[in-house]
Amino acid sequence: MGKLQKCMIFALIVPHLIMLYLLTQTSITQTAFFVTVLLVFVADMVLSFWQMETFSATYTNIGDFFVGFCPYFFEKLLLGVIEFLIYFIPYGGDSGHSILSEGFNFAIWFAVCAITMFLTALVTFVTGAARTMLYHDKGKRGN
Repeated sequence: MGKLQKCMIFALIVPHLIMLYLLTQTSITQTAFFVTVLLVFVADMVLSFWQMETFSATYTNIGDFFVGFCPYFFEKLLLGVIEFLIYFIPYGGDSGHSILSEGFNFAIWFAVCAITMFLTALVTFVTGAARTMLYHDKGKRGN
């Protein structure tokens, strides 16, 4: 389970693809889009906190935390690249179009995915760093 947990962030591909599918439907309402975006954001936050063990890790040194955060950060970057590559997936059968031809809907989808991934990475980093400093301070007071 530990090795699987170290790459759980890639499970975000599924809700991102669902959101993309919903955006390509002409009947989606603003409420449905908003709910979908919130669900993707919550899924990203849960997976990020779980992968980084944000509430259970006991780093006592910011350097150790940063070493643990770097693989997660690079996985987030790779996930962003995968999201961008989806841009070139053939779409619409024999027409030769890609999702690129969806234009505005895809731009919204990509922007929402990028923003949520950036925000969750930032919140995960800040929360983990704050907890690390808390444990560091407790260690100094205990000595």
